[in-house]
Amino acid sequence: MTQLDSSAKAISRLMGGLLILTTIAVTPWMTIDPINLIKLVTLSTVACGIGAVLALNFRKHLFLYAREATVLSLLFVSQLVLVFATSSSDKALQFFGTMGRNTGLLFYLALILVLLGAVVISATAVFQKSIYLLTGVGLLSAVYGLIQYLGLDPINWANKYSPIIGFLGNPNFQSSLLGLSTIGGLVILFDRSQNNPKRILALFFIFAALFIVVKSNSQQGLLVFALGLACMGFFKVISLEKPIYTYLYVAGSVFISIISVFGFLNKGPLSNFLYQASVTYRGDYWRAGWNMALDNPLFGVGLDAYGDNYRSYRTLEATLRRGPDVVTNAAHNVFIDLAANGGFILFAIYCCYILLVLKKVVDYTRSSVRDVYFEGVIAVWVAFLAQSVISINQIGLAVWGWVLTGLIIGWHKNLSDQEKSISRKGSSKPISTNSLDPKTLLTLLAGLTLGLFLSLPPLISSANEKSAMATTQLEKILSAERKWPRDPARSNQIVRILVSNSLNEDALRIAKLSTIQFPDNFESWKVLSQIPNLSDQDRNEALKRMRELDPLNQDLA
Repeated sequence: MTQLDSSAKAISRLMGGLLILTTIAVTPWMTIDPINLIKLVTLSTVACGIGAVLALNFRKHLFLYAREATVLSLLFVSQLVLVFATSSSDKALQFFGTMGRNTGLLFYLALILVLLGAVVISATAVFQKSIYLLTGVGLLSAVYGLIQYLGLDPINWANKYSPIIGFLGNPNFQSSLLGLSTIGGLVILFDRSQNNPKRILALFFIFAALFIVVKSNSQQGLLVFALGLACMGFFKVISLEKPIYTYLYVAGSVFISIISVFGFLNKGPLSNFLYQASVTYRGDYWRAGWNMALDNPLFGVGLDAYGDNYRSYRTLEATLRRGPDVVTNAAHNVFIDLAANGGFILFAIYCCYILLVLKKVVDYTRSSVRDVYFEGVIAVWVAFLAQSVISINQIGLAVWGWVLTGLIIGWHKNLSDQEKSISRKGSSKPISTNSLDPKTLLTLLAGLTLGLFLSLPPLISSANEKSAMATTQLEKILSAERKWPRDPARSNQIVRILVSNSLNEDALRIAKLSTIQFPDNFESWKVLSQIPNLSDQDRNEALKRMRELDPLNQDLA
């Protein structure tokens, strides 16, 4: 077998572990942020391992099997680096991302490596494996969601929304993940080659997952499931090879989609069922993000810097609607987030990925090949794309979207003649490969080590902060605040604790350092302005900066 076979086997194994661990890994007893930091570490570590294996045979991996994706990825990375270099935002904050999101440069570089790895391993057996993994992760999330619904969760999450947050820290993300995984259940249900007990189990899982979605009070999962079901139905209709049925199905789907969109906008017959106040709030976030992009068309406001700029770009209506202190650090739309944070060039390159996937989907529908698992991959991708229009790049969800994007882009080119023949017969037997050779293994270990080294610092800082807070010892708390990379949210929290304990001198020192390092962070200036022993001159300067950062806030007039 060739070197590519050995490398593909390594990447396939890494990808399976990545999808599981990045989705379910949490550290509630270890870090202040129990969700995103461990997911970033997992994603970055495994992605660097994948990248190292890809680099072993760069020409064959990326220019023979993934030429189009490689060109787009090089452009995407180049724009990311330019944004990183030109933005005035703190470099460490841009690299690791803001606390609670962590969608900075490291995050996107990892996703690029994961996408390219998925392109290389795209094959019939991998499509089936991906659907199985998604359904399995969904089952775990549904079981945990049920535990949370019953009030039996052993973890005391700091959560003001529905208790059903799964492993993603938010009911909307949990709902979306379950919606995506139910599509995987549909694929297994529709696969007639599966035995009846397995198909019955898939049907039971679908109903159980949808029950948890409903109880989470988030509609995203239902929307995702409906889109997946519609896509699977479309492939069933075209398999009949009667164009009139396809036209009618598409026309009906478009009609239902239109009235559903109007319903989400509080118009039409479905408004009572689909509209939620959060839709209006998302409109505020979108407008602010779009204004950021219009004002900074080439490089945006900086990676993961939406939150520092939201107050400056929101409208007066958005400021008054929920009060000036209700803010966000993401546009809740991945496309607008990319445009706001990285400029229209980054936005355009991302759209090219989408267009490349759509081209592959069209090629598939026109071919004579039919594979229910590849159709499932497409259905999940479509549902993920729709979810990304109304949500953020949450790490545990984003990894699925980028992996599926890579698998679809790699369709056909990576399938050997034997695999194409197998696909037409509806079988999905794995391809045999050799064991990892020493060179591949050593390269893989080097890549994993590099990824772990790059991603650990914020996790260690968060763990130090949590440990220091538990001891209530001043020196340990001050030491935790100084840990690199510094984060304004961590510094502001520690300043408030110091002020509440009348340790104003230490609080003042930290607050001033925070405003110097993070001059565009409104909360840093606000915390500084509230320190009791602050001089009138410093207080006036803090209020001046707050007015500049939040010009429509009437409370600062």
